[in-house]
Amino acid sequence: MHQSRGNSNLIMTLEADARIGLSVTDKDGKYLGKIFDIFGPVDTPYASIKLSEGVELGKVEGKPIYLGKPPVKKKKRDKKVRRSR
Repeated sequence: MHQSRGNSNLIMTLEADARIGLSVTDKDGKYLGKIFDIFGPVDTPYASIKLSEGVELGKVEGKPIYLGKPPVKKKKRDKKVRRSR
């Protein structure tokens, strides 16, 4: 992941299917921007991400980012004991 020359877009390799306009968030679900362009080889495409106002590249660089909403951690629930009547 790195910053493109000439503008403040973030360039990264894609590990999942994506489309232009898809939102990008951090692990806490904070909106970072959206996919502006997809380019490169079909096997290993790159995405140009246009960061939203107020998002600093230094805070994003090197941290995991997610397409759409971040994965939700499922909470373990205690199994309820059914009582017969």
